[in-house]
Amino acid sequence: MTKDQLKQYYRHFCRWQQEEPHYVNRHEDSVQHCCNCGTEFADNFCPRCGQRAEVGRVGWNSVKENVALLWGMDSRSLTYTLVQLLGRPGYLVRDYISGRRLVCRMLS
Repeated sequence: MTKDQLKQYYRHFCRWQQEEPHYVNRHEDSVQHCCNCGTEFADNFCPRCGQRAEVGRVGWNSVKENVALLWGMDSRSLTYTLVQLLGRPGYLVRDYISGRRLVCRMLS
């Protein structure tokens, strides 16, 4: 890769960073009910707890994605999950299958 190509890639990258993000709301026409906290909303994510609007069936792809999220500690801590898995495995699995996949801290 030449110096000119690197400069061109860098300029393209800088322009890309300054562009406004392309946000697509697939749920603006319908009202969703969050499986996690019960809030009604019309967006891709719940505004209260942050869970996705599309909680599909549990399959190999969803397991793979959620294991990556779990070990990446995006939505809940590894410590919390391990404590729940060791102390209350039935509750953790039931909540996961029913769609409650985020820790919901109730707002006072």
